[in-house]
Amino acid sequence: MPIIINLKLKLDTEAECDIILFKLYQKILPENLTENGYPKKVPLKPSSVMLTAYGEAEIRQRRTTQIRGTHKGKDVKCMFYVTEADGPAICG
Repeated sequence: MPIIINLKLKLDTEAECDIILFKLYQKILPENLTENGYPKKVPLKPSSVMLTAYGEAEIRQRRTTQIRGTHKGKDVKCMFYVTEADGPAICG
């Protein structure tokens, strides 16, 4: 049975990727964490991409993950970079 979470994202039409904070990842996907709160290797995939914010500030990212959801009644899968940055989750 799926868990229903209403996730609020900041929509940034100029963003080139989707970002989710590690703190939020821990909260919405606890089944993907070890007993110590660290991510299990399977759900997170390595990424060599360097993310930068407006003004060229680097955003440290851990890895990527795919999150399933629904939007306006349609099933969607979105790839998110899991980051250590402060701020809202961003959907671009």
